[in-house]
Amino acid sequence: MLANERCQASGYKLTLLRKQVFEIILAAERPIGAYDIMAELAIVSGRDHIAPPTVYRSLDFLSEQQLIHRVHSLNAFLPKISLEENKASALFICQQCGTYTDATNNAIQQCLNQIANELRFQIGNQSLEVLGMCTACNTGKQYDAR
Repeated sequence: MLANERCQASGYKLTLLRKQVFEIILAAERPIGAYDIMAELAIVSGRDHIAPPTVYRSLDFLSEQQLIHRVHSLNAFLPKISLEENKASALFICQQCGTYTDATNNAIQQCLNQIANELRFQIGNQSLEVLGMCTACNTGKQYDAR
C-alpha cells in the first residue's frame, strides 16, 4: 500500500508538507535527524526558514501512520521498509555507515507477546533497535552474535 493510500484509508490526507518530509526521509541513505530534515525542507520548499513544530507535527503524523520509524537511540527517522501491520519489527542499524534493515517477522512478535503475557503487560507502541556493524563495515572482524 502506498503512503497516500494508507493515509486515505485512515481518513487523513498526505499534505504537501507531509509528503515532502516523507520524501526527504525516503531519500536519506541513513537515519536522518529532524534538523537535517528542516534544512532539506527549506531547500525543497524554497522557504528561508522552516519552524521546528511544523516538521515535528509532520514526523508525528508519518509515525502514527506507520510510514516511518522513530529511531530513539539515534534521535533520527527512517522509512519503514515493511508496511505489514500487526507485526513487530527490529531495526538493525550500522553505527559506522548508517545502513539499516527492518526485519519484520512473526517470531519477533511471538517472542514479545510471550514476554508481555508472562509479565501481564499490554503492548502499546513497540520499538526494537539493534545497533552494531553491518557486514561491509565488519569485514575482517570476527562475527559474534552471542
